[in-house]
Amino acid sequence: MSDAPLWRLLLPTHWLALSALYFGCPLYIVGGALRSDDPRDVDLVLVMPDDLFVACYADGGAHSPTLTAKHVAEWLDLYCGGPRAATRLWERWAVDCAKHNRTLTLIAHRRVDFKTQPASYAATLTGHPRELLAQVAP
Repeated sequence: MSDAPLWRLLLPTHWLALSALYFGCPLYIVGGALRSDDPRDVDLVLVMPDDLFVACYADGGAHSPTLTAKHVAEWLDLYCGGPRAATRLWERWAVDCAKHNRTLTLIAHRRVDFKTQPASYAATLTGHPRELLAQVAP
């Protein structure tokens, strides 16, 4: 059995802090870091309930399930390369992810690609392997 890659040892306290920052949502490692001890980058995904995702990134105000679904659908169109112009939700989401990418990359000395995803989208990725890194009990 080989030792854990160094980048896996550098981040555990930060994994818990990220989960706590996002209300105890689960943080997963995905992508090449699951298959390689020396991946090009480390992909981290934090899965948020759709209503929390929208509350964190969309303009304020009460959101109905219909409005939440609309916001998530607009985000998904942009995420998948759709032609629409960026929304305020998209801009806030991108800035938030970039902030954590920079911080985690500096800590891990390895490129980290962190992103949050709404749970409805994450549920569609059943064929993609992921490993739970942290979840702080809410």
